[in-house]
Amino acid sequence: MKRVVEAIGKFFRWLFGGDAAEAYTRAVERAAPYLEAAWELVQVAARAVPNRTFDEIVQLCAKYGVPVLWRSEAPWDALRQFAFAVLRSRFPNASKAALNLAVELAVNRLKVQ
Repeated sequence: MKRVVEAIGKFFRWLFGGDAAEAYTRAVERAAPYLEAAWELVQVAARAVPNRTFDEIVQLCAKYGVPVLWRSEAPWDALRQFAFAVLRSRFPNASKAALNLAVELAVNRLKVQ
């Protein structure tokens, strides 16, 4: 994982340069410990909710013991909220920003596959 974060940092330095690159690199470093768990949850959600219906999302949330979080019209947003809630329960001392970034990176990885 360290090599991946270093490669991302190198890319950010090339793309943004200076302080912005360092800030982005630090954010990824803070999210790195949670990336594997986020990836697993996003895969579980994608398999459990193939049609992205409200009923499927409710069942998934019930299975994992998290509240049904439907603050948006978009099912992907509800699935992001699901993944965040499960990660938050597993890593209660982690920063919200690190967990959110881990979920976003996992969701985007799924979308490009």
